[in-house]
Amino acid sequence: MAGFSFGGAKAPKVIIGVDTVSQCVKVMRIPAGGTKEATVEYLPYQSRPMDREFFANFERLISDHLSAYTSTQSTAVYAVLPDSAVACDVITVPSVKKSRMQNALNVEIENKYKNHLDLSIRSYIAAANKQYTLYRLTMVRKELLSSFYKSLAACKLFAKETTYAANAAVDAVLALRPKNRMHSFIFVDIREKSTLFAFVNKGRTIGFHTFPFGYSAVL
Repeated sequence: MAGFSFGGAKAPKVIIGVDTVSQCVKVMRIPAGGTKEATVEYLPYQSRPMDREFFANFERLISDHLSAYTSTQSTAVYAVLPDSAVACDVITVPSVKKSRMQNALNVEIENKYKNHLDLSIRSYIAAANKQYTLYRLTMVRKELLSSFYKSLAACKLFAKETTYAANAAVDAVLALRPKNRMHSFIFVDIREKSTLFAFVNKGRTIGFHTFPFGYSAVL
């Protein structure tokens, strides 16, 4: 799950994400005029996150929300999964020919994750030297992705791209500060009820952690 690349700047967009800490679905609408005219709405839910009951409520919330708009057919849809639905890992393999390294990576994944066939796995080379190559992995259950997409499709929405919350937050930082795209840093987002730490290496999100407290705890 890479970051968003908003193609067609003049096309309206809608970004739909799930915040499991605040228990709400976030809907950001970006009109053709650009981000300066963007609006965000928070749709609360009360079910457990990402189970069958949740997706039934999710469809209802999105459907009710869209009923206030005339059409979404020309709107580009982007989906944001909660961080709790995503797992990250690193795997090191010997530095050999690219095809052999990919085979070695696949073997390591199969040995480490017995349920690898149930996972959607993205990988990229994070570091390498003459001896070893380090891959970073991002994983999410295929069943969860399928349920998410089916719920959107039931509302006649089809996700153009999908990412997760921490990566979306880092994307926003890099959009505002493009000079940081090749830098490494820790991004801290203090929210009302939670605080996100996102760890960035050369412009890529390599890890994250959310603490269950925010600025409301000290005000």
